[in-house]
Amino acid sequence: MSDLRLTQLTQWLSAHFKQPVDCLPLSGDAGFRRYFRVKVNGQSYIAVDAPSDKCNNQSFAELTRFFAEQQFDVPKIYQYAEEQGFFLLTDLGSLMFSDAISDVDDTKTLTYYKRAIDIAIELSATASPTNFSLPDYDAAFIYTELEIFREWLLGKHLAIGLDIKQADKLQACFDFLVQAISEQPKVVMHRDFHSRNLMVTENSLAIIDYQDAVYGPLSYDLVSLLRDCYVKLPTAQLNILFDYYLKRLTEKPEFKNINYQQLKYWFDLTGIQRHLKACGIFARLHHRDNKSNYLADIPQTLDYIVEVASQYDNLSFLVELVQNRVIPALITMKNQEVQL
Repeated sequence: MSDLRLTQLTQWLSAHFKQPVDCLPLSGDAGFRRYFRVKVNGQSYIAVDAPSDKCNNQSFAELTRFFAEQQFDVPKIYQYAEEQGFFLLTDLGSLMFSDAISDVDDTKTLTYYKRAIDIAIELSATASPTNFSLPDYDAAFIYTELEIFREWLLGKHLAIGLDIKQADKLQACFDFLVQAISEQPKVVMHRDFHSRNLMVTENSLAIIDYQDAVYGPLSYDLVSLLRDCYVKLPTAQLNILFDYYLKRLTEKPEFKNINYQQLKYWFDLTGIQRHLKACGIFARLHHRDNKSNYLADIPQTLDYIVEVASQYDNLSFLVELVQNRVIPALITMKNQEVQL
């Protein structure tokens, strides 16, 4: 089966380098982008196929320049074909943060995470760009994300219906989450600051996949990192890192008055919203985009929701819904697949 876009990408690269090139496919992400490693004259590059009608390419280009100016380690854009949706980038290597922490002791793991936390705090302390605007992660934005859970996980994937009273109770849970998120200081927010979007380089941690950055709640990037859908930290390590974040954060004058209870409240409820959205997105990737491997990440993500939401009376209906209907429905579905 021919791959027209790969052929076009290869031709574009060959024209740039003035010689034939081969594109070695790399593992992709949850979006529509595809990545390839290209080696020319002993130098390695990353080529990206990012269809312009499906990917936020202009934002990626603008944010790459902006973050580089702020001294963050991001890939350099050597070439960008805007109309075609092709990029030629720095090769940051193959060691993702998620892989690096899987093969080291606890001390080294904490060192990696503390470095990532330092980066998250510097992002939060960065002034918004002046030559373009980040989208505002406002209440309407948050509600839209929460509906992904209702539409794709409850409805499309599990066929779980809610009567009017139940729907109102779920909406009340959503309202509670939105209120907690909306009251936080707004900062430059990566929006996917997790273990698969950080690369371990020779001297640093590099940030990738930041094209969907927004101006949003302070705790969001922290919860993306410490309550990662793909890597579950032991509670003891999470607590150490949370305390480290708070200590480093309050060294910044603009955040000096934030206390433990306040940050923990924001962290917990922002995390629940993120995980509800993530569960919906994982289901959507399966049904809409034929990317079924993300279904395996739903159970751990639901466990986060139950574990944290159980601490808040306002979220009792959400806990009941996930424990008594969502998780059993997933188990039933899994058993039926095994029998087939």
